[in-house]
Amino acid sequence: GFRWHSAPYELDRTRTMKVKVVKKPKQSSEPPASSVEQRATLSTKGTLLAQREAAKKPQAPLTAAQRQARNKRLAQQFREQELQKSFGKSRDWEPRRRKTELIPEEYWEDPCEVAPTRKKASKAEDNIQKLAKKPDSKMSDLLNKALRNMASE
Repeated sequence: GFRWHSAPYELDRTRTMKVKVVKKPKQSSEPPASSVEQRATLSTKGTLLAQREAAKKPQAPLTAAQRQARNKRLAQQFREQELQKSFGKSRDWEPRRRKTELIPEEYWEDPCEVAPTRKKASKAEDNIQKLAKKPDSKMSDLLNKALRNMASE
């Protein structure tokens, strides 16, 4: 299964510390009650479940307005559930399916391209040669004359 936390955050369940809990009896100013009196009080109280059942109010039958409100609420819930069912189950948390079956398995991790579309060429050497070339003296003279003519006009 999927784990949200990695190992350092998990609790180490191999180490446990056993501690013996000793409760001290409460000291009261009243004399201790006899066991017969204790049993009598326990039987009148009953169990917690019996106490809870006794504390519940008996439910009265629903009125017509209450039944209508309940039925409207249940009908709305039913309509929403049917609408959600019509769209199918939620796929929010499902992993996305990739179309890997179209590509053979031996090409999945191949570093080379399956079908290259361009020829890869490095233009670095050409650029270095152009930058290293000294400018032609005749060309620079021609450019200077053209600039002087443009400035004089």
